[in-house]
Order: sequence, then C-alpha cells, then structure tokens
Amino acid sequence: MQAIKVNKTVTHTRLISFGFRKYGNTYRLSVPICLYKGRSTLSLDFSINMEEKSFQYEIIDNNTGSLYSSFYNQRYGKTYVVDTTKKKLNEYIKKMIDCKILRKGGKKDGKNSE
Repeated sequence: MQAIKVNKTVTHTRLISFGFRKYGNTYRLSVPICLYKGRSTLSLDFSINMEEKSFQYEIIDNNTGSLYSSFYNQRYGKTYVVDTTKKKLNEYIKKMIDCKILRKGGKKDGKNSE
C-alpha cells in the first residue's frame, strides 16, 4: 500500500463533517465492518492527530477488544472477512482522499512506501 498522509489543508470542520469525533488533538472515526444481530463485531478505527499530522488505522475485533489478527497475519490464506475488510478500508481511504482529508505520500516526502 502506498504511504498515506494527512492533507496539510485539512480542517476541524472537514473532519467533523466526515464523521470524525474530536478527543484533544486527535480525531477518531469508527466504522463497523461486520454486524451480528445488530451489533458490530469487527470495526475499522481511523485516527488523525492534527498536531503531528499523523494518520493511523486499526482493525478491531469488538468481541475481544484487540486487533483482528486474521487481517494482520494473512500467511494462512485469505478469507471472505479479510477481503471485505480490505475493500472497506480502501473505500474509506479513497473517500478521505477525495474529501481532501488525506493525500497519497510520495518519494518527495522523504519516506518510502510502507
């Protein structure tokens, strides 16, 4: 995946209108990926720190409160849930790029892709 960075022109209003909530200098957005009986069992959590202009995401297993290990450790093969999670992640990142919240990083930024 290409490096993703926070857009330099992003504003508080743009983040709030996208659905983020403010916690100090950090804005967070949680997106449910899988539902069971109306309850989110897997979520995609985005975090943007405005002071540091940093962007992170995590896939959380809401049943255990920890990272969804199948997404991070795919050496045993892909599953429908992992594929759906990747699709949703890429969809939200594209939406945030289109809304000028995020931007694609490049070699000009002095860092290689992750």
